[in-house]
Amino acid sequence: METHPDRMDGHDELARKKRAHMFHAVQQAYEKLLHYVDAREKGFRFHGVVHHVTGASHTGGRGPVSPGPSRREKGAGVESGFSGAPRTRQSAGTFYQNNGRGKASCAQVLYQGAIPDRPLLFGHYLYYAGQVSWQSIIEALMWQRAQRPRLGEIAKERGWLNSEKVSLVLKGSLRSSLPFGQQAVQQGLLTRSQLQALVFEQKRQHKKFGQFFVNQKILTPQQLQVQLFRFQRHNARLSRTGSAWTR
Repeated sequence: METHPDRMDGHDELARKKRAHMFHAVQQAYEKLLHYVDAREKGFRFHGVVHHVTGASHTGGRGPVSPGPSRREKGAGVESGFSGAPRTRQSAGTFYQNNGRGKASCAQVLYQGAIPDRPLLFGHYLYYAGQVSWQSIIEALMWQRAQRPRLGEIAKERGWLNSEKVSLVLKGSLRSSLPFGQQAVQQGLLTRSQLQALVFEQKRQHKKFGQFFVNQKILTPQQLQVQLFRFQRHNARLSRTGSAWTR
């Protein structure tokens, strides 16, 4: 939460880029720790430095060696791909995206455990369902945020603010650390009803999170709809039963 790019609304581009870099680094660190703990619990033993493959190309670094294929891998071979780019299962929880030239690249770790028995965000559900990696979720969040129109731009389109007033709000946000909308209300440049209208319009124009995975050919539109249905069913079941997480 402390490093999430959405907390940088109203700050300049350099500050937002630094925060996005920090957010990415935190997520990578979390993924490496999760991978290590998961492997240790499965009985793997680490000797020396472990080269964990993330979003970069596979360079032949050696990590923990699995004693054999998991139940999900047996007989799997190559999973059904999308648009001629099959995902080949190489080792437990890892897939290699075919780059179209017969070579595997961009090795990423896929989760293979049980889906947690608690309400989840859609991106988290896709991860725990073994559909996407943490790297892809980070990229999807950054893509979604980049596509989102800024409140100041919408306010200018509606004639509520001009460039000079937007600049004043941004300068005030830098001093107060308040989000752009709250700062504009505090400075008397927008009313609360106008801010609510701007936020509503911003959300209306927001790109759907799952569209990123379709655009990147990680999931087909049909696969995305299936996962969305399962995600909604998962959270609905927990809201009905009131699982242990609420007690």
